[in-house]
Amino acid sequence: MDRLRRSVSRFSNGRDHAQRRTVVEAVLAEVDPDALRVATRRLAAADPAPPVVPRVPLTALAGALGAREPATVAALVPPVAAAYLPGSGAGGPAADAAADELLGRLGAARAAVLVQSCLPVTAWVRTALDRGITLDEVLATAPPVPATTRWRDGETVTVPLDGIPFGEGPRRCPGVAHARALAEGVLAALRPAAPV
Repeated sequence: MDRLRRSVSRFSNGRDHAQRRTVVEAVLAEVDPDALRVATRRLAAADPAPPVVPRVPLTALAGALGAREPATVAALVPPVAAAYLPGSGAGGPAADAAADELLGRLGAARAAVLVQSCLPVTAWVRTALDRGITLDEVLATAPPVPATTRWRDGETVTVPLDGIPFGEGPRRCPGVAHARALAEGVLAALRPAAPV
């Protein structure tokens, strides 16, 4: 986990953050959100057995990122995502091994895209399904990421995301269109008659 955290933009500042974010943005630019939405819907329709999330969105995204064996790669992500934030209380040898395998298979930027999408997309879709509401209603009433954590001068700072569910400024989520495509694809398969 430490090697992954030391390699991604999320836990860096200044020039390192800017350079690593540029790489992530380039990776995301290679992934068409519309194609991602279609792939996610197809996968969810073909295998709607629980847990559809996070399995289906992660598999679709891993495939779009060029992973060999996307389902295998997707299965590595949840334990890493649970332990990703320092102090999360999750982790241990299994998360470390999964993080090392993700880095070896995909590199830091692609691994970060998968890991950072896991929990928010899962929460976004599950809340929409559980409450029978649209994705936009989820963002307005129960955003999947109500706050984020930043590290400034060695201190941990909590930043509320009220009214800005994807953040803003240089740390705004670079994958908003992709996250929405993943969520919409799943919902379109699981409740095709309802708006997403």
